[in-house]
Amino acid sequence: MIAHALDILLVGGVALLALALGSRLLAGLRVECPSTLERAVMATGLGLGVIAYLMLGLGLLGGLQRAVVVTVLLVLFGSQGRGIYEWLRLGGKWLKEQRHVQRSLVERALTVYLVITSLLLLLASLCPPTGSDWDGLTYHLAAPKNFLRHGRIFYIAFDHHSNFPFTVEMLYLLGLSLRGWTMEATGGAVAAKLFHTLFALLSAATIYAFGRRHLSRPAGLVGAAVFLSMPIVASEAVIAYADLGLAAFTLLALYAFWNGKVERSKPSACEAAHAQYATLSAIFAGLCMGTKYSGLLIFGWLGLMMLGDVVRARSSLRPLLIFALVGALVASPWYVKNVVYTRNPVYPFLYKVFDGRNWSADRAVAYEGHQREFGMGRSVADFFLIPWRVTMWPWNYDPAWDKRRVAQKQKGFEVQPLPTSALGPALLMFVVPLLLLRRQPQVMSFLLVTSLFFLGCWFFVLAQYNRYLFPILPPLSLCAGYAVVTLSQRSQPLRYVCGAALASCCAFGLALFVTTQQSELSVAFGRVSEQERLERFNVYAVCKFVNDNLAPSAKVVTYGETRWFYLDREYLWGEREHHTLIRYDEPMTLNRLLAEYRRLGITHVLFAPTMIQGSPYQRLFEQGIQSGAFTVLYAERGFVLLEISDV
Repeated sequence: MIAHALDILLVGGVALLALALGSRLLAGLRVECPSTLERAVMATGLGLGVIAYLMLGLGLLGGLQRAVVVTVLLVLFGSQGRGIYEWLRLGGKWLKEQRHVQRSLVERALTVYLVITSLLLLLASLCPPTGSDWDGLTYHLAAPKNFLRHGRIFYIAFDHHSNFPFTVEMLYLLGLSLRGWTMEATGGAVAAKLFHTLFALLSAATIYAFGRRHLSRPAGLVGAAVFLSMPIVASEAVIAYADLGLAAFTLLALYAFWNGKVERSKPSACEAAHAQYATLSAIFAGLCMGTKYSGLLIFGWLGLMMLGDVVRARSSLRPLLIFALVGALVASPWYVKNVVYTRNPVYPFLYKVFDGRNWSADRAVAYEGHQREFGMGRSVADFFLIPWRVTMWPWNYDPAWDKRRVAQKQKGFEVQPLPTSALGPALLMFVVPLLLLRRQPQVMSFLLVTSLFFLGCWFFVLAQYNRYLFPILPPLSLCAGYAVVTLSQRSQPLRYVCGAALASCCAFGLALFVTTQQSELSVAFGRVSEQERLERFNVYAVCKFVNDNLAPSAKVVTYGETRWFYLDREYLWGEREHHTLIRYDEPMTLNRLLAEYRRLGITHVLFAPTMIQGSPYQRLFEQGIQSGAFTVLYAERGFVLLEISDV
C-alpha cells in the first residue's frame, strides 16, 4: 500500500483539479447549484471530462511525452490553485459540521458501511491488474500504453477496440504517462485502476446528492449503499474498465436534465435557467457518447424527452437545439477521429452502412453474431423474465442448459457464470414493489421510464451482457432507496422487513467482495508481495520472458490470447477475426504465412496451444517447428514462443 501512495496522491490531486476546473465551468455556464455537494459532483464530472479531452488533444498532436504531460498538468494546477484551496477549505468546514448533524441510527450505519466499502475498494485497487482484469489488459490499458510507446494517439490496426470512444481511457493514459507504463512500473496501471474507482465513488456521491435534492436524504443514502453493495459494481470498481465512467456521466446527465425540468416548472420560471441546465445535461450526455457507443442511447433518449416537453408546452425549441448541438459537439472528436482513421464513425459497427478499414463483411457478421449470443432469449416472454433472470445470475446457471446453449449459441449474461458479475438482489427486492405504489414523485417515473427504455434497447438491440446495464444501475439504485424509505414509513412490520432486507443486501455484497478479492487485499495489506501475485499470472510470466530475452526491435504476433498489457515489445493479434493485416483469405501454407510475417516485420510468434487446438494455426506452427522454420524459445505455463528463422 505504501508503495502506491504516490498513485493515490496523483489520482486524488487530479480529482481536486477536476473539481476546480469543473467549478470554473459551472460558473461560466451560470449554473446555480443549491448545495455544495451538488456543485461538487457536477464539477468533478465536468473536470474529469476536461482533463480527459486535454489528454486526447495532446495525444492527437503527438505530445505524449512525460515532460509535456507534466508541464501541462503543472500549468493547470497553477491556474486552478485558488479554486483547489477553496475546495479544501470547504471540505474541512464540511467535516467539522458533520459532527453536529443529527442522524438516525440507520443513517449512521449506512454511512459507516459506505466508508468501509469505499476504503476496501481503494485498497483492492492498489494491486496491479492480473487475469480478472481481462478487457483492461486487452485494450483499456494496452491501447493507451501503445499510444505512449509511440508518443501519440494513432490508428492501431490490429485492435478494433482502440477505435471505441476512449474518454475514460484518456485518464488511464494520464496515469500511465506519469507513473510508468513498462512492466516494472506498475504504478501507472494502479493509477488507472484508481481512476475507475473514483468513478464508482462519484456515482455513489451523485446518487446521494440527487436523492437528497429531489427525494430525501435517507433515500439518497440508501440508494448509494444499494449501488455499492452490488457485486458487479464493487468488482468493476477495482479493475480498469470504462463502465463506471459511463454510469457516472449518465446519472449526471439525468440529474442536470431533471434540475432543468424542475426549474422550468416553477412559477418564476426562467428560460435562461432551463437553457443552462440543458447545456449542462448535454455536456454530460456528450461525455456518455465519448465513453461508450451505448452512450448514444442516453443522448437520444434525453433528446426525445426534451422534444416531448417542447411539444406539450408549445415552448421554444432553443433548449432542445442547445442540447443537440452541445452534446454532438462534445462527442464529436471521437467520431471524427474514427472517420479519419477507419472511414466509419462507429467502427467496427454498421459495416454495411459505413464500410471500414481493415474489416470485412464476414467479420462484421461474425462480430454482430458474437454480440447477440449473450442472454437467455429475445422473445417478449423472455423480456418480462429479465428482472428475475438478471438478478439470479449466475446462480440460475444450469450446466445442462449450458450444453444446450452452446448448440443454440446462447451464452447467458457473462462469458463465465462468476458471482462477481451478479447485480445482487436489491433491485428486484425494492424496485419491483415500487411499481405497485400508486403515488410516486415525478422524478421516480422519470428514472423508471428511462431505465425501462435502456433495458429495452439492451434486450432487443445490444448484447445482453450484465456489464452493459451499468448506465441504469445508479438511477435504479436511487429508485430502490426511495422504495426502502417509503415502504418503511407504511408500517412498523414493513420497516423491519425493509431494514432486514437492506442489511442482508449490504452484508452479502461486502462479504462477497472480501471473499473474491482476497488476493488483491492480501497485496494491499502486505501479506503477499506484489511480484509474487503477478508471477502467479501465466500471461505476466511469458511477458517477462519476452521482455528479458527478446531484442527491443522484436515484433511478436500472438494467437489464443489478447491480454498483452505487460508485453514491452511491439505486437499484434494474429487471428483472422481481428483484422485484415495478415491475408488469410487465400489458402494458407507455411511458406505463405512466413511471407506474410516477413512483410509485416514479425520476428516471433507467441501462442496458447490449448486455445488454438484443432485450428489451421496449430497445424502451420507444428509444420514450421518440424521444418526448422520456427525455433522454440519458451514452452511453459500454457504458452509457446517461437522465433522465425532467417532462412
